[in-house]
Amino acid sequence: MRLDKLLPGVLGVVGSLLMATVAEAAELQFWRFNSTDNRLTFTTDEGVRPRAQLISDPIRVVIDLPGVTFNRSTASQFVGDGVREVRVGQFDAQTTRLVIELEPGYTLDPQRVRVQGSTPTQWLVQLPPLQFAGSASSAPTISSAPATSSAPVANNPDPAPVPTPTPTPAPSLTPPPTPVPVPAPVPEPGVAPTSVVPGAATRLDGLRITPDGLFLETEGVAPEIE
Repeated sequence: MRLDKLLPGVLGVVGSLLMATVAEAAELQFWRFNSTDNRLTFTTDEGVRPRAQLISDPIRVVIDLPGVTFNRSTASQFVGDGVREVRVGQFDAQTTRLVIELEPGYTLDPQRVRVQGSTPTQWLVQLPPLQFAGSASSAPTISSAPATSSAPVANNPDPAPVPTPTPTPAPSLTPPPTPVPVPAPVPEPGVAPTSVVPGAATRLDGLRITPDGLFLETEGVAPEIE
């Protein structure tokens, strides 16, 4: 069999396969990033299943569209407010890639990135609120504790307890009681106390009052009454 007769047939089959492959590939028709809501929307002419991932250094959200072509040069949109830019381009022959790159110092929670399709050809990528974590140079570091000496520390005995002085009671301001005078005993009426006249031999033993007058009781020598 001659090769010049086989070659046109083989080329015809290969060309048909290539044309079928190109015809089956979907195309990215529209994309837009809303900086107010941090939301990316895009549309393809055929159904697609996006794949999203988070890549660091710099932090960026990457959305790959398998089986989708982007028949234009790489396009980009500068955003600001935490998002540096959004880029769209052809990653390989059968994959279109959309990239949302954050500004330095910003980060987000990858568990809260939402990729949702309203139809198989209309999709949105919703970012969570961005967080400013600072630059790498300002990242917090764990401070090491200061070095301590390994020499043993002597156990000092506890100091002797200091006795607590007993507080001196304040002097009482109450004045001392005033002594009450005791009255002298009053002699019984009609009885005179016994008295001794010094140098005399007569002693008066008593005095009585009688109807006839005073009665003196004496002992010893009879006294002279003047």
